[in-house]
Amino acid sequence: MIMVGSIITLGFISVIAKLSYVIFVKGIDYKQAAYAQQTKSQIIGSNRGTIYDVNRRGFGNKCFSRYCFI
Repeated sequence: MIMVGSIITLGFISVIAKLSYVIFVKGIDYKQAAYAQQTKSQIIGSNRGTIYDVNRRGFGNKCFSRYCFI
């Protein structure tokens, strides 16, 4: 019974040690990589027809999008 408790305790200690390593040592690297992945600039062409307003004037030819969520 003591052997099983020792193995479980050792398992918890190893999980806590690994989480501490990821949070405190590699956390800054992961944060920078996540920020770089989520904030890319990319030109997306608009392959669509002309969009008209109520007065039938086209205004969809020039397309600029600040944010794109995929």
